[in-house]
Amino acid sequence: MSTILGQHFLVNRNVAKKMAAELGPMAGPVLEIGPGRGALTEWLLADPAVTELAVVEYDAGLAADLQTRFGPRLRVMVDDIRRSDPELIFSQRPFHLAGNVPYYLSKELIDWVLLRCQRLISGLLMFQKDFVDKLLAEEGGKSYGAQSVLFQLHFHTRRCFVVQPGSFSPAPKVISAVIRFGPRTDRPPESGGAFHQFVRAAFARRRKTLANNLPSQFDRRRLELLLANLGLPAATRPEQVSPETFRRLYNGLTRS
Repeated sequence: MSTILGQHFLVNRNVAKKMAAELGPMAGPVLEIGPGRGALTEWLLADPAVTELAVVEYDAGLAADLQTRFGPRLRVMVDDIRRSDPELIFSQRPFHLAGNVPYYLSKELIDWVLLRCQRLISGLLMFQKDFVDKLLAEEGGKSYGAQSVLFQLHFHTRRCFVVQPGSFSPAPKVISAVIRFGPRTDRPPESGGAFHQFVRAAFARRRKTLANNLPSQFDRRRLELLLANLGLPAATRPEQVSPETFRRLYNGLTRS
């Protein structure tokens, strides 16, 4: 049993079927994260458009059960998803991503996704609902943070539906939610580089102003002028800045 690893197995077949339907026709390879007992895997394999399905499962016993159940149609890898590289798994080909993410991995998994957004065709992931709320939060609220900014700039995202605790075994104490996302055509050109560092630095101390949080290489006077041009006061805090404004500020500060 993998509750030690934070895993609650999806056992509601209707929810699994609904998740697969939300992804729609998935031409090309699909990577499933944490398949557990294969509730979603079964429906992904039922899609004739899926040319290749690979799963990454941390638990070796579960991985062996999946291989026995589904046979050669399924490529099973025993690994920690945080160390897995889909570019090697799929030989540089773009891929779809699906899975029910263990709650404790949510933040790290989104960082993993952001680093691979250039290869991602689409994604469908289930998280704790509170985490989804943070990921899709708008500026001005306490839930809004660096991951909100980066995820929203890189992906078009849609909430699909919520999943009640009774759909899992063992049942968690929280409600889950499924999100569907795909890369934006106007996403930042880099993945995980200087712009990401800029956004994370901006939120390093939430009670400080944006100007006080940013490293010394960013000219404070130039930042204040940029904020003024955008109709924002010099004392603006990071949670008051929209994703698109973060992009414009960074471009203005780094333009030679």
